[in-house]
Amino acid sequence: MTRLLYRFSVSLFMLALGASYLDAADIIPGRWPAEKVNRWYANQPWPVGCNYIPSTAINQIETWQAESFDPETIDRELGLAESIGFNTVRMFSHDLVWEADPEGFKDRVRKVLDLCEKHNIRLIFNPSHPAPRTDRSDQFRAGGGQDEHPIPLGQQGGFTGTGDLVPRYLPPRRDPV
Repeated sequence: MTRLLYRFSVSLFMLALGASYLDAADIIPGRWPAEKVNRWYANQPWPVGCNYIPSTAINQIETWQAESFDPETIDRELGLAESIGFNTVRMFSHDLVWEADPEGFKDRVRKVLDLCEKHNIRLIFNPSHPAPRTDRSDQFRAGGGQDEHPIPLGQQGGFTGTGDLVPRYLPPRRDPV
């Protein structure tokens, strides 16, 4: 019974602490009031779009690395997306491209943002994807290169995740004593 009472009081304390934090969040400098957020949101178009990878790339690494980045194709395909009423695309990136060339990667992202603006399309940018890595990712760690050529009008099965990269950024796991 004492243990149950202890857990209840700790839970109640945490709930009270969370509630006080939420109250404090209302007075954070620069934070929009809820009414302003709702007015802004009401004026936004309904997002209509797709997950996007250029037809000349087999995965998100080829989309963004310097050797295979293809702004002409991206421009053409964003134009097609705009012509059928899309106003949003989501693109995935990969940390290996960032690690290989941070400044070039940022330049390529800026180019895509400019192309999206040209075609009145909003970009949902996913900085990385936590899917399991494949053996094919190792070739990019070694200095880039182009993957197998995409199959015209076919399913491209080359999506490359970052699974085994994530743990090296986390503190070492400690087993319970």
